[in-house]
Amino acid sequence: NDVISELEKILLRLIPENISVSTHLNDGLPYIKADSAQIEQILINLIVNARDALLDPKNMSTKKQICIKTESVDIDDYMVKEQVGIPTGVYIVLSVSDTGIGIAKEIKDRIFEPFFTTKEVNKGTGLGLATVYGIVKQNKGYIFVDSEKGEGSTFSIYWPVTHEQPEQDFSVKMPNENLVGNESILFIEDDESVRSFTCQALRNFGYTIYEAVNGINAVKLIDKEKIVVDFIITDLIMPEMDGRELGEEIKRKLPFVKILYVSGYVHDHMIEDGVLQPGVNFLQKPYSIKELLKMIRRMLDGKSD
Repeated sequence: NDVISELEKILLRLIPENISVSTHLNDGLPYIKADSAQIEQILINLIVNARDALLDPKNMSTKKQICIKTESVDIDDYMVKEQVGIPTGVYIVLSVSDTGIGIAKEIKDRIFEPFFTTKEVNKGTGLGLATVYGIVKQNKGYIFVDSEKGEGSTFSIYWPVTHEQPEQDFSVKMPNENLVGNESILFIEDDESVRSFTCQALRNFGYTIYEAVNGINAVKLIDKEKIVVDFIITDLIMPEMDGRELGEEIKRKLPFVKILYVSGYVHDHMIEDGVLQPGVNFLQKPYSIKELLKMIRRMLDGKSD
């Protein structure tokens, strides 16, 4: 609930005004063991997926709606027969529903496959739902989709409740860091949903943002559009031109620019494999917006080499 509430304003900016968004968050939910950055990633992908379903030209629905809901459910033996594969127990259910085009029966079983997409070329990588599926399974959860062509879709995630209490933080609370800035940032990311959400979030905090889908696109922006930026965020692992090659190329053109590398791969493994040099600024995916904002300010304010 906290993650949804924090993200709500940013998420709404990704949704056109002709789409209504409602949230129904049950109070007093039990705890789950989860990484807030991963919850962010799930929400971003599911909501962007719902938005795209609603904006599809084939969507004939007159009411364009997205509903985000959380609740606690107790799965008993009877329900296990209905939801095959879920052990009995208490779960938190996060569901995202839309009144979009729905999913045809013949492709429903494939939507969580990596790189499977029904979108046009350059409109998505096909990794959004696969990413959601991977995070859910990693956390011993379950995901189901209820959809018929022309009838909208509901994605429901069942997250097991934990009886562990959250760790108490006995450290002295420091004043909130100022995460706002007015610098210019070039953000390079091939996943459209992650790119659009992150760029909108950074704009909300005062930054001027330029977007690129890959390294070659980023170099063209600098060479042809003559953009000058203070900061660059790029994935390390990219086709054609990887993040390290891009960083070297950009440093020749903009020697004083700060570069933050991001990747879903583990930091230590990347150093061992020679992909990343020790001491280079690095943030592991998935990261939360707050983590990213803190890293940006730390580097721009000279608190990180």
